[in-house]
Amino acid sequence: MRYAAGKQDRDATLLAETIDGRAFVQVLGSPGAGLAAKRTTATISVVVVSGEDPVAQGLVASVNRPGGNNTAIGRFTGELVGKQLGLLLDLVPEATQTAFLVNPNNPNAAPTAAAAMAAAQRAGREFVVVNAATEGAIDVAFATLAERKIRVLLTDPDPFLNSWPHHAPERFGRLSACARTRRAGPDP
Repeated sequence: MRYAAGKQDRDATLLAETIDGRAFVQVLGSPGAGLAAKRTTATISVVVVSGEDPVAQGLVASVNRPGGNNTAIGRFTGELVGKQLGLLLDLVPEATQTAFLVNPNNPNAAPTAAAAMAAAQRAGREFVVVNAATEGAIDVAFATLAERKIRVLLTDPDPFLNSWPHHAPERFGRLSACARTRRAGPDP
């Protein structure tokens, strides 16, 4: 078993190792890794968990008949993000600004951010997309959120963003501290 820990630059190396090691199945958690596997092998079965439409991403020919050695599971996160944002806004109804943290290197980022933006607009909220593709960019993103006093943050389900939970308490603590020190009442 190999894990790239959200570092997409390791995908090709790990794929080569599994092919050389005569793996029977590769289970991959990102469209980027799935596309790399599709280019790399035609003999090992590949199962890709995709956040959006695996056909539109070029992972498979169709959902019913994927073709070749690839199969994909589409979570269609764009459809879920509106519900997630709605739940967050129910928890913080006075918040007029919302933010969505995405990894711009993920092919799912743009369609999921668009769905989140549409949900925020339907709710009458200002919407900000914050990009982070590196550890340093996450720090910049959280500084931006604190500076703008944004109290509602939704994070895209991205392998890189989900691979840094050991840093999350400190970052969310800073964001929470910013929200607590604001004046009472609705967002400006």
